[in-house]
Amino acid sequence: MSKNESEYVIMKALKKIYCSRFLKKANVRSNSGKMVCIREEYHRRIQRILNASGNDKATLFSYIDNVMTEHFSTYKKAIDVLDEEYKEQSIF
Repeated sequence: MSKNESEYVIMKALKKIYCSRFLKKANVRSNSGKMVCIREEYHRRIQRILNASGNDKATLFSYIDNVMTEHFSTYKKAIDVLDEEYKEQSIF
């Protein structure tokens, strides 16, 4: 297998992983959350990603929810440390 063929196979695999993690329907209803503002640039990028995917189940809400779910899963230990440090701070 040539280097270009190997890179193509890797990119196809990465695309499949990305789509399975982020371009899927969220497990919660969008009206059960809170409204947030995001940068206009990020909104445009996400919309392009969603449009390019051709997946009608992937919405702006579900994309952001999936990204945040992955973020919290990846950084859970660091977030737990931050939370513990916060709890230890005196309010006085």
